[in-house]
Amino acid sequence: MKENKQEICDSLCATLQKTRDQRDLLSLTFDEALETVTAEYADGEKKEISVWGDSGIALIKDVIEELVVY
Repeated sequence: MKENKQEICDSLCATLQKTRDQRDLLSLTFDEALETVTAEYADGEKKEISVWGDSGIALIKDVIEELVVY
């Protein structure tokens, strides 16, 4: 089964938006050619995250590690 990484990003974005820390997150966009996820925030800030070679679960882990402040 091939994972739909944009669908995973959409679901993860919706979940993160429910948190205090990430409530300003507008979108997580997967770029298949570059194997990156771009996080876009309400203030215009964008953050590019490498997810090269990642499975779906590894993509989630990498995005959370880059975006979430513990």
